[in-house]
Amino acid sequence: MEGEDGGTLFVVLSLDSRHIHGISHFPEQKESLFFPNSSFKVTSVIPESHLQMLGTNSDIVALRQLPSKGPPPEETLEDKMAATSRLQFIYDSLLASYVHPNGRNNPNATETFNLRQRVVDFLNDDRKQVLLLVGPSGSGKTTLALYLSAAINKSEDLFAPFHPMFISLPSVRNVFEQKGIINHVQEQFDFTDTHMSQLRWNFNTLFILDSFDEISAEQQQAA
Repeated sequence: MEGEDGGTLFVVLSLDSRHIHGISHFPEQKESLFFPNSSFKVTSVIPESHLQMLGTNSDIVALRQLPSKGPPPEETLEDKMAATSRLQFIYDSLLASYVHPNGRNNPNATETFNLRQRVVDFLNDDRKQVLLLVGPSGSGKTTLALYLSAAINKSEDLFAPFHPMFISLPSVRNVFEQKGIINHVQEQFDFTDTHMSQLRWNFNTLFILDSFDEISAEQQQAA
């Protein structure tokens, strides 16, 4: 996506589109044809901080096609999680040359450790619930978070038991309220109360909360 200049890129999770790039004059555009009067619902918008890393000036919006007849069928939580994971291709080019960083236990420490392995150790320790990564702007915190989300979605052996949910904190309204993040997850991913209950009790969910340092001063003061 490097070099895109403005506009909006729509990523469509389709029900019944027909691929026509085989007969198109522009096969490189991977065109698909939708039936007339097709309806779509916005499911997510890629955060601006991610667009900067991707090197694009275009907005990226994910749409889900709605059924043409009758009310939409109730989606299972597995369906919704699978649809979310299919958007990871957006970051493939960014992560293809990703170099795993090292970390320090504190800013004054001289010894470093393999940060990826530290994350793996954390995930395998049932006694630990929260891992906080701290670093200056531009040190690679968001890229690491995206890598973890992509690696887990691709079911790498070390991460396979977990289901990631990447959340950019500046996009959360009332982020410091007791259920601010939970309400955001339910709204952003269109989860029902049943889905939320399943997410809590039936899934080993890993919440990846990014860009804490970018939360507005107004929200921080309100907390």
